[in-house]
Amino acid sequence: MNSLIEILKLKKHGVISLIGAGGKTTLMFRLARELGCLNKKILTTTTTKIFKPMPHQSPKTIISNSLEEIINKSKNILKKIPCFTLGAKHLPLGKLKGLHPNLINQLWKSSIFDWIIIEADGASQKSLKACNSKEPVVPSVTTHLISMTGLDIMGKKLNEKSVLRSNLFSSISGLPINADITSHSIAKVLIHDIKKIKCLKNNLIKHIFLNKADHNNQKFAQQIVKILKKDNNINIIDQILIGSLKNKNPVKQFYDINKG
Repeated sequence: MNSLIEILKLKKHGVISLIGAGGKTTLMFRLARELGCLNKKILTTTTTKIFKPMPHQSPKTIISNSLEEIINKSKNILKKIPCFTLGAKHLPLGKLKGLHPNLINQLWKSSIFDWIIIEADGASQKSLKACNSKEPVVPSVTTHLISMTGLDIMGKKLNEKSVLRSNLFSSISGLPINADITSHSIAKVLIHDIKKIKCLKNNLIKHIFLNKADHNNQKFAQQIVKILKKDNNINIIDQILIGSLKNKNPVKQFYDINKG
């Protein structure tokens, strides 16, 4: 199997925005490690908020909201290590406040980093969500968008215990509250939340990652893929991945939509 960064077509440089639910943080730091092994210079950050990373996730974290200060500190840090995490300020409960998208745009234009990887959406540690009118917060310099869902949601009911903003999910998908979550409802909300992103452009590569896949929900995953591959979605998404980020080889199957 090809590596994760090969499957995602992460070549020389770019900006990756992660949205949805069910593994964004895990994916962000895994991509940072893999790209760091290729001698790339990587920034991990957020436009919402994240827990301050543990040392095994990110070797260093800095706090700043000043472009000049961030640039100066970044140059010094990147002489010693390939990647680090940036937050705007500390928040209660061990969280970090994210950066304004315009600041990320400026950081990218400074050409200090080969890759910037951003958690551009919050999910309250749930595996499924629907984006409200202010989400996701995707910087305009984004080159790769990865929308995630955790397949461990299979067999659960549509309510706030399982799904963030369950009422909104119900409104978008047409699935009643407390009904069994279906592949059709997941696919419909995934497409809806990608289409609403303001900075979508022709050269933005759009991926969907169906995470937490195991032998018990492969049928569920394939149903979602079948729906997503319909003709009316061809210009909305470019690639679908099925896998589990907890595994050494995280991608079990992938489909390049525009190649059949």
